[in-house]
Amino acid sequence: MLRRFLINVVLSGLMFLILMYARFLGEFSILNVLNGLFVVGIIMFSVGILTVTNAGQAFRGIGFIYKKMFSKKYTSTSYYEYLKTLDSSEKEKPTGWPALLVGMIYLALSIIFSVIEYL
Repeated sequence: MLRRFLINVVLSGLMFLILMYARFLGEFSILNVLNGLFVVGIIMFSVGILTVTNAGQAFRGIGFIYKKMFSKKYTSTSYYEYLKTLDSSEKEKPTGWPALLVGMIYLALSIIFSVIEYL
């Protein structure tokens, strides 16, 4: 769990730096840093909540359509059989908690620092 948390911290830090240089042209003013923290926090929080709630299963139909159209293996497979093969191959372990936690930390930092800075 700690390893995944550190990986999420590093990835979100890279996202922050890419955003700062791509959107704000490397200008690290306090407003730009707060905006960057908020955007990265929203992205990480959204990815974390999507994986923690297992809402990614809503996109299984899209995967089935693509596999049915572009793969010879699934031409005669029904959607029910496709779901059975997916359920048997997937492990039931939540993986989104570190991303959710990192997103909440980024959001909290951006909100706390913006309240401190602009009050």
